[in-house]
Amino acid sequence: VRAGSVYEGEFYGSGISHFTEHVAAEGPTLKKSKKKVRMLIEDFGNAFNAYTCKDHTAYHITTVPEHFRDALELLAEMVFENRITRSAFKREKGVILREIEQSLQSPSDCLYRLASENLYRLHPARYPVIGRTENFKLLSYEDLLKYYKRMYIPGNSLVAVGGPFKSGEAVKMIEEVFSGYGKGAFFLPALPEEPPLSSIRQRTAYRDIEGSYINLSWLTVPLAHQDLFALDLLSEILSGGRNSRLELVVKEEKQLVNSISSYSHTPDYGKGEFTIYARLKDVDTARAERAVLEVILDIQKNGISENELEKAKKKAISSNLMAKTSVSGITARSGADALSTGCADFTDTYIEGLRSLCAEQVRMAAEKYLHLSSFARTLLLPSESKNSRKPKIKKENSVKAERIELPGGACLVFEEIPGISVVNYEVFLKGGLTYDSAFKRPGLFYFLSSMLSRGSKNYTRTQLAEEFENRGAGFSSSSGYNTFHLSAFSLKEDLSFVMKLLSEILYRPSFDSSEIKKEREFILQAIAQEKNSPAAEAYLHFKKHIFPPELCYSGSIYGTPDSVKSLDAEFLRRVHSRFSGAGNTIIAVSGDFKRDELIQSASDFCSNALSAGELPDCPENFIICRDDKVKRYKTKKEELAHIFTGIPTASAYDVKSRAALEIMDAIVSGAGYPGGWLHNRLREKELVYSAGGSSINFMKSGVFMIYAATNPSGLDETFSEMKKILEKIRKGTYSSTEIERAKNQLLTIKPLTLQSPSSRLKNYALNEIYSFGFDFEEKYNEILRKISRNELDRVVEKFFKGSLSVITEPGT
Repeated sequence: VRAGSVYEGEFYGSGISHFTEHVAAEGPTLKKSKKKVRMLIEDFGNAFNAYTCKDHTAYHITTVPEHFRDALELLAEMVFENRITRSAFKREKGVILREIEQSLQSPSDCLYRLASENLYRLHPARYPVIGRTENFKLLSYEDLLKYYKRMYIPGNSLVAVGGPFKSGEAVKMIEEVFSGYGKGAFFLPALPEEPPLSSIRQRTAYRDIEGSYINLSWLTVPLAHQDLFALDLLSEILSGGRNSRLELVVKEEKQLVNSISSYSHTPDYGKGEFTIYARLKDVDTARAERAVLEVILDIQKNGISENELEKAKKKAISSNLMAKTSVSGITARSGADALSTGCADFTDTYIEGLRSLCAEQVRMAAEKYLHLSSFARTLLLPSESKNSRKPKIKKENSVKAERIELPGGACLVFEEIPGISVVNYEVFLKGGLTYDSAFKRPGLFYFLSSMLSRGSKNYTRTQLAEEFENRGAGFSSSSGYNTFHLSAFSLKEDLSFVMKLLSEILYRPSFDSSEIKKEREFILQAIAQEKNSPAAEAYLHFKKHIFPPELCYSGSIYGTPDSVKSLDAEFLRRVHSRFSGAGNTIIAVSGDFKRDELIQSASDFCSNALSAGELPDCPENFIICRDDKVKRYKTKKEELAHIFTGIPTASAYDVKSRAALEIMDAIVSGAGYPGGWLHNRLREKELVYSAGGSSINFMKSGVFMIYAATNPSGLDETFSEMKKILEKIRKGTYSSTEIERAKNQLLTIKPLTLQSPSSRLKNYALNEIYSFGFDFEEKYNEILRKISRNELDRVVEKFFKGSLSVITEPGT
């Protein structure tokens, strides 16, 4: 539906398009109750979602062919016959207010919002999709109804479908389903032309953050303009990889930023933007900006090489092709292309436009649009920088966490953040794949955690959902490698009630037989569909061989069909009663609350706890690969080959080895970001579509791995290069400079990953689960700082004797 933030007319800045999406995506329709809508979505496989952006709102569902017509009819009803209710209006208004508050806490979201307002002064592209708080609060139920009736009509909409059907039959079915709604008269507001920038325009904001952020933006062209292709390739050349201009000069050579990137956005509703943004560890943004402008000036004067041009073309083309490797990807891209250009095959036209480009056109685009004397500069700086040019780097969070022992041995960790009006909750218990092994039931804890949200002693599944939704709150349950847990959020006034509900969910689950049957079917479907992704299939093969069968790490987190079918209410209750004791419970809470109220609510929380039994023993399972082994599998799924190479390593409790392995991971694969030996070697040779690595530590064991996705023609060379990297590790050819750089990278990234309240809560709870203490992070960082060359050599000698490689390639 062409209903986005740039088309909101008299409601500009309110986020009413996003609000309408929230309400419409829940139902009810004129023909079906909200309960019936939910039931049908579950019957279709539960793969339903929606999103809103600046120029449209989309509702999408993925299901099996036999449900095609029913799913199509349901989508049509939800879009064109939605019964927008006052209760849904009230409920979702609370939810979105919290989303707005959360977005203002995110440095990247905050920077994007400020930069849009700085670059666009006249065009409605300046408004955030989610809305401004003050505008959003003014929206009434009548406003929402008025906007829905105006925008949600067939004449302002587009339907895209993809799947295993004959196109003629699909078109006939679509016509039958949608013909009854008519076309409808509609209008879109006329959008003003954004005037050009005549000078450098600056906006600066201060937040309680670590490091600084800078955003440089230029106005460019709309989607239909011929310079679209040159601007996209210019962005690739500037920041499209480890060896791009900005990465090499500003980040690696001058070391002025921690990360830097760029993008060219060319919409169909007006002038686009070319943006370069970076994260710095200090507030000296001027030096970083000068370095960026010097790189741009060099391109404007001297152009780019043919080699740079060809690399940029290949990457841009492959990323566009990769987006259309699945049915859902093809359908989404074709629908978006048709809506914005009128051509469902615009991606093909776009790729041809990229191929025909020459280096001089890219240089001319840089000269024509990236004026060094007229752009929008947006800065997001630490609060201290208002009074000091170079503030002291804080060594701990500005909010101080506390720990309290609760009745029965439970632990409460909390941090107060006054003024945000919301509260986040995390409740962790030992469990997960580690303890699936003790019962020889793969998927046991995934099933158990899923059942926690399906009803309790005093609430059905539907009633639980309504209790949260009516308060603009939410919750979820999940299971991982070593734990199972509950997550929730609410407004601050609902803290006590939400704590009571979470206690009810955790300690008094119903394990209703009809709900078990439903959940079992969902999990069996998830197991069947898990291999749909070629990369996921390759990873499953890898896990099967890297760990012995007695460790459930070797399989899917969902378990096996036989195991899932064997789990009944009696067995789940027995396991639950053993694990759900206060002594195995860590409660972590963050947000705006009264300290005494929280402590009392947490004590009441534990009053429902069971008298749990002793947990199964969990000794470390030390595994050594003595030599290099290779397993090969054939797949018919796509034209890519995948390689996973790994070494069993240390458990989470071997802290020194764990820290050394993290440093090794940063050296080899960039520690979660593109870089290191692996990325540089494989990308420079243009061998792979993606490459990376990780070091993971469980309670019983761990794994160090590297992976790559490549064209089958480059498979042997890629695998050869990966083996050479392993040999480099074994020979100890890492330098002191590389070790120190890896440490600095890790110590820079870690605080940034813990800026959100929910991420900190999970970190506190997991450290408590492992018995390290909630504040272990700083101690671990100190251990990491002190890791020496000798410690890396020791780890290599201990673990890197042999490896297992699993290769999945197209074939029969």
